[in-house]
Amino acid sequence: MPTTVVRFNLVDPAATPESLSERYRAAVEMAAYADEHGITTVQTEEHHGTDNGWMPSPIAFAGAVLGATRRIAVTLCAIVTPLYDPLRLAEDIAVLDLLSGGRLV
Repeated sequence: MPTTVVRFNLVDPAATPESLSERYRAAVEMAAYADEHGITTVQTEEHHGTDNGWMPSPIAFAGAVLGATRRIAVTLCAIVTPLYDPLRLAEDIAVLDLLSGGRLV
């Protein structure tokens, strides 16, 4: 079975709170559309200290995507683990995986 991927980083060179809000909501809608049309995976990653809105919280975003979809897998391609408490990170990922029925990668 082929793997098809939609990757979100949500970069917005002219980022404002309003434009980022619209971008995040649109990305979740696109993920739901992808889920309905046979795409197999959504990917996202974590970046900090950028002025262009690059995804700072992929775990929260993954939760939104998993909640809006039923079949598609969500892959966290990069998590900056030194920024997290290891136990909290493991538990947050485990809860999302359980809630999604094993769709978190």
